[in-house]
Amino acid sequence: MPIPTLAEKLEWLKPAPATEFEQECAKTVRPGEYEIGVQITNDILDEAMEIFVRSSRSYFGVSGDSMVAIFTAEGDLINASCGTYLHAIIQPIIIKFILKYYKENPGIHDGDIFYTNDALYGGIHNPDQVASSRYSTKAGCSRGLRLPCTPPRPAPPNREGCRSPPSRASKKA
Repeated sequence: MPIPTLAEKLEWLKPAPATEFEQECAKTVRPGEYEIGVQITNDILDEAMEIFVRSSRSYFGVSGDSMVAIFTAEGDLINASCGTYLHAIIQPIIIKFILKYYKENPGIHDGDIFYTNDALYGGIHNPDQVASSRYSTKAGCSRGLRLPCTPPRPAPPNREGCRSPPSRASKKA
């Protein structure tokens, strides 16, 4: 399995150029519609974050050290509810890695869930875990969390506990 280079990770932090379809859609947005749309996604994401925090069993999750977000089909952040905004730079890198290296094999289908916590693939450190799923060809959803499978303090890479490269955790039946 390839490991992304630093140049790839830095490039993946940048949003992809708007497609012709996206530009045409933007022309049809009337005054006030954008703000309403943003507020609707804010409300959805804030509720998802609240549910995530309340159902978490780790002290990191309960404290809100996580992020719930919606991304474009290309892996760019649309909107997020964050407890820690540093997580906003983790997920696009991992999603774009999955899109680049897994599109053909094993393939990516609506409802598939991919999981990783290995910092080599874009995270800050291994306690940062990402579960990502594509819900349509136009958007994806991801949530970043930190679970207590690894120590929260710095440790040498060979002593950080479980490390999982990006892999399909669940396939839509």
